[in-house]
Formats: sequence, C-alpha cells, structure tokens
Amino acid sequence: MSDESQNESQNENQNGNQNGNQNGNQNENHDAGYVTERWKIKGAAWRVFFYVFGTYVFLNVVGMLGAHAQK
Repeated sequence: MSDESQNESQNENQNGNQNGNQNGNQNENHDAGYVTERWKIKGAAWRVFFYVFGTYVFLNVVGMLGAHAQK
C-alpha cells in the first residue's frame, strides 16, 4: 500500500506541475496575442498611410498628365 500511495502522490505532483505549466503557457500565449495584436495595428496604420500617400501621388500624376495633354 505504501508503494501505491507514493505513486499517487507522484502522479498528483506531476499533474500539478502540468497544470502550472498550462497556466504559464496561457500567460505566454496571452502575451503573444498582445504582440500579434500590436503588429496588426501597426500593419493597418502602415497600410492606411500607403493608401493615402499612393492616392495622392496617383492623382498628382494624372493631374499633371491631364494638364500636359491640354496644352
């Protein structure tokens, strides 16, 4: 019986460590999600910048070509 109780206590300790690791992984995943979310926000901001800047450049080029064509 003492061997069985030792095995049970070892299993409980292992399960406790696994649960502790799972909680640790959840915190790490939460942090990774935060970092990923920051990158998504940065990516969206850059995309908006390039769209606005690209539209500005495109309209100026078209305007110059239109003005040149009228001459």
